[in-house]
Amino acid sequence: MSNDILNKADNDMKKSFYKFINSINKIRTGRVSTSLLENVSVEYYGNISLLKYISNITVDNNNTLKISVFDFSIVPIVCKAILKSNLGLNPNVVGNIIKIIFPSLTKERKIFLKKILNDEVEKTKIIIRNIRRIYNNKLKKLLKNKNIDIGNERNKKNDIQKLTNNYIKKIQDIYMKKKRNLKF
Repeated sequence: MSNDILNKADNDMKKSFYKFINSINKIRTGRVSTSLLENVSVEYYGNISLLKYISNITVDNNNTLKISVFDFSIVPIVCKAILKSNLGLNPNVVGNIIKIIFPSLTKERKIFLKKILNDEVEKTKIIIRNIRRIYNNKLKKLLKNKNIDIGNERNKKNDIQKLTNNYIKKIQDIYMKKKRNLKF
């Protein structure tokens, strides 16, 4: 039973960690990334599809993304979807290819992105710590109901603390890497 708690804690922390990774990947640092556009929803023949499934998204150079749509008849629909995505992007159509040019990052924009990055890191760390607290409380209940002994409870709490430290270290490492990309 206490092993289930440890596995569930690890699973919940892992989910939070991957949510953090997804949100951090959307923050543009120096070079543009295809992940900025992969999850844009496009209405394609009556169905909602993600842009990554109906096109090829490639990095043309440091500040340009190139989108090659598989069905050229939906190029205008894809452009409208990108405009509606609230990413602040302006697509340019060149033949059957859509190009999106990103301006270089200004100092003010870098400061703003760094602030967003810090907020995401702190929010995720708090979530990880809350997961730790929830599962430590479950262990306390098991001890109180005499389902486990005190030694087992301490061992599992130490294991949960090790998980917490591990995920927070991973978050911190990713944060430092992303922060280096935002250098002034």
